[in-house]
Amino acid sequence: MNLPSWSAPAGCLLAALLVIGWNLAQGVRLSALPAAKPALRGLAGLSAFLLLPALAIALLASTAAGARVLGAFAWLWPVTSLGVLLAGVMTLAHGRGVWDRVILVLYDALAAWIAVTHWLQSAGVALAPWASAPGAAASTLVAGVLGDAAFPWGAVLVIPVMVPATPSPARMARAATTTVTVGVAALAAGILAIVPRTRASLVEAAQLVAPAPSGTRGALAVGLRLFGDLSSPPSAVVALRDVALADSLSVTVVHVALKRPDISNAALDSIARTLAPRRDSITLIVSLRLPVPFPRADTSAERARLAALERIARRLRPDVLVPADRVELAAAEASVPDVIRHYERVATRVQRINRRIVIALGTDASSESDSVAVEWVMSGSAPVSTIALAVRDHGVSPRRFADALATVSRWASLGRRPPETWLLGVPSAPTVTGERVHQHLVQYALAWATASPWVRGVVAGDASDVAGPVALRTAGGRRRLALAEVVAALRLQRDAAAGAATDASIAPTAPAPPDTSIRPSELSPP
Repeated sequence: MNLPSWSAPAGCLLAALLVIGWNLAQGVRLSALPAAKPALRGLAGLSAFLLLPALAIALLASTAAGARVLGAFAWLWPVTSLGVLLAGVMTLAHGRGVWDRVILVLYDALAAWIAVTHWLQSAGVALAPWASAPGAAASTLVAGVLGDAAFPWGAVLVIPVMVPATPSPARMARAATTTVTVGVAALAAGILAIVPRTRASLVEAAQLVAPAPSGTRGALAVGLRLFGDLSSPPSAVVALRDVALADSLSVTVVHVALKRPDISNAALDSIARTLAPRRDSITLIVSLRLPVPFPRADTSAERARLAALERIARRLRPDVLVPADRVELAAAEASVPDVIRHYERVATRVQRINRRIVIALGTDASSESDSVAVEWVMSGSAPVSTIALAVRDHGVSPRRFADALATVSRWASLGRRPPETWLLGVPSAPTVTGERVHQHLVQYALAWATASPWVRGVVAGDASDVAGPVALRTAGGRRRLALAEVVAALRLQRDAAAGAATDASIAPTAPAPPDTSIRPSELSPP
């Protein structure tokens, strides 16, 4: 039985609304219960009243839109979670410890742990893997249901539950209590079952050994993705902040990611005007996300996508264009030959507009289809000679990222001439896995690129949080630890370039060749 794609988000939203309604009902009941002590009545009522606004603040405080106003109140979510836990403990202490109330209190303890550690990590506090593992496990579980885009929010979506003071005599109320208890018990069991694996992954990320460079290599472009995922013009605040950071670091590459092929011409013109003063000093990479599997060849969906790519090429004039961020196939949709034909058509149309635009094959190095497509790129007869690697998931999977880099290295070793490669981002969510893990992954990516002469450049991550806490800088402006790795890499590149220029300027003049009687016309052709 195939459920529609919206069923999982709709089910989670319905469950969250039911839990919030439950908390409000129990809070009202506890605050008016004559047998309860005044401290319990006040704490229960206040916690139930604050739960919904605290949840909204926790979801919005790390975004560009909410950070300025709500960032200072991010502490309200862990405080409210602790209030619900304390009210539950007081309720349990003043009544009979029936099994359902004990389960609810234990679940609230887990929810409070996750809320506090998530807030601490969002403030930049480094936690041990055992402390952050429950939050990472919750995010992994939520991402498995809602998709990778929900990973940064998984810890926030573990909502605490008010504990009822006394069992209700009504049959429907007893059924509701049983349903809520079974539901939170299943959620807690799912989180705890994943904790050992997530803890091992966090430890593994901190122990990744970066490859050592072998010999010398040319300049490595290092840069940032600006403005987040765009489906409309970037806001003035985001554009000003991201561009200012890129200018202060003197990055050599900028990545702009577009979410939709039907993005308006006005949005493209706005992006072009924002970047125009810097185009002579940066390499501009533009990628178009593939929200659905590749369309079949010669369909209206493919024609619309080709038209969108032509508009992007004309208005943004990128140096590198990635028509799709991955090779995504479905059994009833496109095949690898369809993908190859699509890239051939893109190359033909775009290079009519501007022959300098490089078309790159987007891949996440995860399937046999990726290998076949890359083999076509490396054949030497394809109009595409560059690949763009983007590992998209934000889950606790450092080994997945390391394996993708190893796969690209293996591809490069099999060809006579390795394809130019761009690494577009590092998959991490610092508020979930911790800033140390994020820093290690960025450090590993930069070291891998430095050790691989065929890697053209690295986009180390987003300039700042726009729609979620995944960037090198928070929405409030605080620099995360991983940004120091980018600064160091850019400094090394500048020092190497300055050293090469100095060596060239002081190199001794070569002696004049001896005079001979042989004329150029008498030399045999090569």
